[in-house]
Amino acid sequence: MRPMTNSGRMLTLVLSVALVLSVALTLGGCSGNSTSGAGVGGECSSICAKGEALKCANDIPGQCTMQCQQADKTPSCNAEQNAMKACAATAMWSCGPQGSSHAEGCDSQSNALGRCLMIANTCMPNCSSATCLNPGDHCGGQCTGVCANGESGCKYDVHCQLGYACLANSDGTGTCLPGDCAFMVLTPPLCGSPGAKCGEKCPTCTPRCENLMCGPDPNCGRSCGTCANGEYCNVAGRCVRPTCDPPIMVPDGDGGMRPIEDLDGSFNPCRDQ
Repeated sequence: MRPMTNSGRMLTLVLSVALVLSVALTLGGCSGNSTSGAGVGGECSSICAKGEALKCANDIPGQCTMQCQQADKTPSCNAEQNAMKACAATAMWSCGPQGSSHAEGCDSQSNALGRCLMIANTCMPNCSSATCLNPGDHCGGQCTGVCANGESGCKYDVHCQLGYACLANSDGTGTCLPGDCAFMVLTPPLCGSPGAKCGEKCPTCTPRCENLMCGPDPNCGRSCGTCANGEYCNVAGRCVRPTCDPPIMVPDGDGGMRPIEDLDGSFNPCRDQ
């Protein structure tokens, strides 16, 4: 499962608070009883105690207090939080349709607090100071296009400019190079010299020609050898002589048969060896 981002966690908290504070912070659930409250303002524990006393079916003990205290930690929402507390402290509490305790008549204060918390706790990505070596957006994400073409330090393709890809170097770093370089066997002149399309350094690669006589090696694409005249390299990387099927015979017009000749006059190993 993909880990939840900071903004995801804060959004979850905000939604919880909006529910739990649906008038003095929703706890969990209730069964249908109601009780009146007294006092003005009040701390989270004393306000939430009235809801917990109802023992609603879906209430979780202590959750209302915890979420109320969490909202207290957002200074920009102090006015909305104090209005919510004041309403909840004097409101009638009951178990709502969802089985959670709530303070009746405080919907407007709860909604205002929920909106404030959502705005305050939503992380706004900022890429103004992002660099190729530090591409973070301060919200757990990655800034795009922060690496110049040919610059080293990228970790993902998104760090490169459009049309470029982050190709791994032998030292573990990455360099932004043209995207099609990712699908080529990188050997000179594609790489290995100043101004080369796919970088001044070619990637370190060890050919694997074990049990191969010819053709490209599967690791680097370099040749494992060539075959002698009259032989060809098969798909298994072995030099073999072609097997010759009997020629196709056609009528020669005089009552006999003749073989079909190659039209291009190219070398025919079955005929010219």
